[in-house]
Amino acid sequence: MKKNKIALLINVTLASTAAFNGVAHANDDSAESIERVEVTGSRLNRADMESALPVTVISSEAIVASGLTDISDVLADLPFNTTGSVISDGGSSAANHAGSGMRGLGSERTLVLVNGRRIAPSATYGGTAANLNLIPVDAVARLEILRDGASAIYGSDAIGGVYNIILKKEYDGLALKVNASNTSDGGYGKRGATLMFGTATDTASSMTVVELQKQDPVKDGQRPHISTNRETSYRMSSLYAPEGTYRPVEEAGKNDYTGDYVPGKDCPAEWIVPDSKGLGFRCGYANTKGKDYLPERTKVSIFNYSKMDISDQLSVNSQMLILNDRSSTESSSLWTDELYMEHDNPLNPTFGTENASDIRVYHRLADVADRRAEFDSLVLDMNLGLSYELESGVFDVSFTHSRQDVDVQTNHYAFKGNLQNAVNEGRYNPFVRGGNADAATIASIRHTATRESYSRMNIANIAWSSELPIELDGGTVAYSIGAETSKQVIFDARDAQQQAGLVQGAYGGDTGGERDYRAVFTEFSIPVTEDIVINAASRYDEYDLPDVGQLSSSINIRYEFSDKLVLRGSYSEGFRAPAIDDLLSDKAESYNRVFDRTTCGSTCEREQVLRVSGGDLTLKPESSQQIGFGLVADPFENFSITLDYYHISLDDQIQFIDAQDVVNLEAYGLLDQFNGKLYVKRDAEGEIEEVGSGNINMEGYLSEGIDWEINYKLVTQDIGDFGFKFSGSYVLEYSEKKTPTSDRYNHVGYEDVPEYRLIFKTNYSYDGFYVGLTYNYMASFYGEDAEEEFERQSAGGEKTVEDFGSFAQLNLVTSYNIENYGKVVLGARNILNEYPDVNESLRHGYNADLHNIRGREIYANYQVSF
Repeated sequence: MKKNKIALLINVTLASTAAFNGVAHANDDSAESIERVEVTGSRLNRADMESALPVTVISSEAIVASGLTDISDVLADLPFNTTGSVISDGGSSAANHAGSGMRGLGSERTLVLVNGRRIAPSATYGGTAANLNLIPVDAVARLEILRDGASAIYGSDAIGGVYNIILKKEYDGLALKVNASNTSDGGYGKRGATLMFGTATDTASSMTVVELQKQDPVKDGQRPHISTNRETSYRMSSLYAPEGTYRPVEEAGKNDYTGDYVPGKDCPAEWIVPDSKGLGFRCGYANTKGKDYLPERTKVSIFNYSKMDISDQLSVNSQMLILNDRSSTESSSLWTDELYMEHDNPLNPTFGTENASDIRVYHRLADVADRRAEFDSLVLDMNLGLSYELESGVFDVSFTHSRQDVDVQTNHYAFKGNLQNAVNEGRYNPFVRGGNADAATIASIRHTATRESYSRMNIANIAWSSELPIELDGGTVAYSIGAETSKQVIFDARDAQQQAGLVQGAYGGDTGGERDYRAVFTEFSIPVTEDIVINAASRYDEYDLPDVGQLSSSINIRYEFSDKLVLRGSYSEGFRAPAIDDLLSDKAESYNRVFDRTTCGSTCEREQVLRVSGGDLTLKPESSQQIGFGLVADPFENFSITLDYYHISLDDQIQFIDAQDVVNLEAYGLLDQFNGKLYVKRDAEGEIEEVGSGNINMEGYLSEGIDWEINYKLVTQDIGDFGFKFSGSYVLEYSEKKTPTSDRYNHVGYEDVPEYRLIFKTNYSYDGFYVGLTYNYMASFYGEDAEEEFERQSAGGEKTVEDFGSFAQLNLVTSYNIENYGKVVLGARNILNEYPDVNESLRHGYNADLHNIRGREIYANYQVSF
């Protein structure tokens, strides 16, 4: 059946021109540069250079001028990055990963390509998205960002758009670049050096880029405004401290409490805090102590691109990238979970008293399990391509092997059983920092946790591009047909002790699997008249895991209304196949606190329950529909306006349903419809024993908004040129149903969804000298989402979370080209040293996806060619 579909598709006449055929202007002052795209073969200038699809191009010169050394940071500044980016976060289990999405749809729904090809997905991020940290920035020629759905051209994941990273291809000579930066408040200093060399003849060329980049961490205390504040209990653990807190229980091992919380006798008086529910007092602790907010990193890469013309018709090219990234991050010390002392233990504070009792102990393993995670990532990406040009068309073949290997080691976690035994035997006192334990006892408690992850991707692609013998008023109809086959492998596993549940603070959920897919595609460009061009595309993708096929089509129209105005519109279908992690991950256990609405509604306290979740082979692919309209106007010389509207709807969205949502579904009598994928298991008394959670398909996002850009350049003959640019993105709607029982809410202006982002730029250049000023502005947004606000107001409750104020940065850059002696760039990002408002509702104290705590960064780089 599927083979028949593939055969039929070859004859389908829907297709579109490739989205990426643009070139970037070279001189701009920041990495958010939005520039014109030149359509190959166009005889028109300026406004007609805009394609039928909205494409942003960021030149390598703009990236250098920005002072940024990671592709993820460049993309994070773009205004259509609606809900922010996944950053390399200190303390995260994926601290080496960074990703970026568009339109609020997430990095897993924005496709990342390198020179138009897929790369192996992130090994530590479940294989759901590419790791932007593992692309050497100085090997980049330009970034091309398609702000439209492109599954009809590239297949899965291109729902929100496409990031195409174009690497350099030719250089003749030798060039050296050095860069350095530091922040005014310490941390996040960077140093780097790049060597580029190559040679070129009429028939062959080869170039190599060698790059080294080092980044310092941002540690606790270097940003005092988000460090622990004892007076307000901000960033303070009110329960887990090295000196301990305890609570009497009926029997060790069971949480039938018989008394209130009591701090350990050695707890400093100033750290003793009352329990929020009036149940005694606890020993507090600065739980950010020792923490890294941003990781330390060293990145070394070698990139080579070579090309040879074997004959006038046949050429061959090869590309190889090798990159090693070593990242490390320190977290706060591990805390205990389910640690008990019996009444006759001499270390039990109630021992020998009239009220001797078994107790549950809350303790932080400072100096015993101070966690430091080290990530060692190796990337190998190789591509071989052949192109054969005939009078009738061009035949292209390419083969790609892309892989990513990551080893993670964390010192230290703790063996739960060994810790409990040490407490039982009196060898570890949980009411003293370090437990008063000897070296042998500490060694028996500590566990060096390891994790091995890798991803592999092998791709073969074949395509034929030509023209049909059909001459229309606008020219000849062009077309392309092709096929692609790929194998993807993902593996992510913890050590055996973690998998067995023996280690405190570590859980299972390992993933391993592989899948094949194949696709056929066809594209057409139909110049109906000199003013109207219709582009269309269709692609059929077939997976063996899950065993599904998907047809995606698109059509877009470009209408040159006049030499001053171009109108464009598009419709596209998209899809995203479930990630291997979503389908095959092993069961993982964790403990969540829930309201049991079946037995007591919302009147009882939350109780801790076991949550079990894992992969699901019955998940269906996500699908989407997108429409877009836009215009490009050049009302007079050196002045242009671009305006684009988008509307994206997502169906069968893959959504994780947590333990509380599952318990709610049971209360509403809706669990039966999930055929056992979601469940609540109860004991004979009706108490919850276990909750089955996981991913399901459900009604998805709706994202709608407007992008714009206004450019003006004032050219003078005697005093230089002045440039002005105003661009931004305004979100009209960003709505979703968070669970199957939820209503749909529009979250614009609420948690994680600022209503708009603006960028204003001005620059001046004259005879090798350049200076630019950029103002980035992000609107404020509420600290709760629209659904939480509605439920709170309906219940008459008071707001307990903080809102997020607007956030702005002013950046300044200046450069001077000293001709034969190189080019110097000096700049400052966030020259006013602004920080986001402290939000005590969040673990970080700020929204890490949208805001940053780097503060003022002063940077410089120097590059010279020989």
